[in-house]
Amino acid sequence: QQQPIVEQQPIVQQQPIVHQSIASNNNVEVDHTETFVIPQSKQISAETVRKQTAQIPHTRIHGLQSESLLDNVKNGNENPRMKPPNILVYCGIKDSVRKFAQVQSSLEACINTEAYTIYHLKHDSILSSPWRNNAALLVISSCTHLREEAETEMINFVLKDGGTLLSFNSSVDSAFAERLEEEGIDGERLVSFKFKDDQYITSVRGRFFYSGFKGRSEVIVPYELSELQKNDASNAVHRKDINLGEDHVRNISSHLQNRALVVKIKCDGGGTTVLSQLLLERDPIEYAKDQDSFAALKQSNTDRLAVLRDILTSLDIDTSSGTIPSLTPCILLAQRVGLKESFLESFKHRLKDNGLLKSQKMSLKFMQSLDQFTATSTCLPVITDCEVDAQMEYFNPRTYWKNLTTSKLGQILFYTDVITSTMPVFDGLQFSIPDNMGLIAVAGRQTSGRGRGGNSWLSPAGCAMFTLPLSLSVYSELGQRVSFLQHMISLSVVHSVLTLPGYENLDIKLKWPNDIYYGKEMKLGGVLVTSTIVDSTIYATIGCGFNVSNSNPTICINDVIRLWNTSHPQLSELSPLNSSQLIARTMNCLEALLQSFERNGHKSFCDQYYKSWLHGNSKVHLQLDKDTEGVIVGLDDYGFLLVRTPDDVISVQPDGNSFDMLHNLIHTKPRS
Repeated sequence: QQQPIVEQQPIVQQQPIVHQSIASNNNVEVDHTETFVIPQSKQISAETVRKQTAQIPHTRIHGLQSESLLDNVKNGNENPRMKPPNILVYCGIKDSVRKFAQVQSSLEACINTEAYTIYHLKHDSILSSPWRNNAALLVISSCTHLREEAETEMINFVLKDGGTLLSFNSSVDSAFAERLEEEGIDGERLVSFKFKDDQYITSVRGRFFYSGFKGRSEVIVPYELSELQKNDASNAVHRKDINLGEDHVRNISSHLQNRALVVKIKCDGGGTTVLSQLLLERDPIEYAKDQDSFAALKQSNTDRLAVLRDILTSLDIDTSSGTIPSLTPCILLAQRVGLKESFLESFKHRLKDNGLLKSQKMSLKFMQSLDQFTATSTCLPVITDCEVDAQMEYFNPRTYWKNLTTSKLGQILFYTDVITSTMPVFDGLQFSIPDNMGLIAVAGRQTSGRGRGGNSWLSPAGCAMFTLPLSLSVYSELGQRVSFLQHMISLSVVHSVLTLPGYENLDIKLKWPNDIYYGKEMKLGGVLVTSTIVDSTIYATIGCGFNVSNSNPTICINDVIRLWNTSHPQLSELSPLNSSQLIARTMNCLEALLQSFERNGHKSFCDQYYKSWLHGNSKVHLQLDKDTEGVIVGLDDYGFLLVRTPDDVISVQPDGNSFDMLHNLIHTKPRS
């Protein structure tokens, strides 16, 4: 997709840079810097437009077909209106920085981030900066009482400049439609609304609905009366008209037609607005009052983003996934003196002259500096000469080393910003190095995942992702019961959070066999373990990923922390956590569990495991030859699920069964 043909230069006037130090729970200061700069369009010649648009005759440029662009030039308009790829977000005056961050996160989950830049339009900039000429879209987030001068600028942006506005429950809505207020509704509330194919989605809505649209309208989400209102046509509503500043009472029966919670309006001046009483733009847990509402909103979070994406698409905003970012080289780090050198020496005899270690899925090319070598899906350059606390985009080595207390695990770090997957990184190394040197591969983002319908999936920033190799003797306690390994990894992730002072009571649980959950509601992460036996050694490769700070598209650990803080205002507020910290703490917990398992056996481990798992004494239905009811009683001697039925006690193996927690069913899959 071509970018709009606009020469850009920064405006002279800029907002002052604001520095805000945020103290994390590990006493590392994060310097947050925010700058507001909007590029300003510069006039270009008609001949330049002709030459460049001739090469892309059918490309859509922010809602304008290139044929229309050429028509403007042919008609003598030397400066056709083209909006730069800026999305501006206005969040009012109070607490606007935090609110903007939430809106930005939601928008970035929906749009092609390579096509647009999202800016925070602060209140002081509304009158002082020429933003009206520099916005493909203006988003207003829940500003129920805009100041008159700000509201006038926003209305003129649509009616005079032909701009595009997406307004969520803001007073400016009254310029484009009547806002009708339901009697008895006070503030925001949860609502279940119907969207496409009779699908019902839980969201938060304001107390108004829309009617009397001032332009050509398209109802996106209709307003539906409750059963009580349907039976009582005399139920009144209050109409609140911001322009007139007075209340009018009208009978709801006069508005039975053309009512909406979300409506798109094409205005006479050429501008377009979408007015929404569904508060889709911010993190829904902002409105959660208890665990039930938190769970309902988070379970609908993916659907919330889908609705928001549809609305943005209707406004000619590019919501394609964009291109997958380029793969990046790997950086090899070790904190202890001499450890990295000892590791490199251990397999030096296997390297080719050019430093290449070949492997079937992913070869590693070791080099002191990058030397123009490009990372590919089958060959990963590994930079060996790098500072131990080097700056990286998605990972903080200093935080990682500060939290890591292991004797071995995680002490040799392979870090990559963008990689296809960390799982094959150690395929060529695992059989060539001394046992358990403490290797770990960490990624900022992975590109090899597959989404629904075969779509490519890019793991979001804020998700902790790592792979580590582990070797076990088949005669060891764990080697005799290797299925427990996946349970140990999952429990280590849970312990990495719950062993922090103050975090002990967070509702983070284990779902058999290898998932990490918030309560019984939503998945936070999972574990994958593969293994190979050579002679008397088991070579296991452990892959793990869990959501730490990525609220979208589903839920993350920091969401759970925010809910705890909201639900327990009398307690000291818990700080958010980060991936670098929790990966290190997971290594600490795993090493302790491995040592304890060898000393005390599997029964001692099970005692710890049961404290965090979801299934104790749960009644389930087994789909065997006939439906059979049973009770989950624990794990057997090999880590499989143990279910007591009226006739027998059955072990359910994870590779042949799946557990449907919502319906308490255990499906036994046929074996070939």
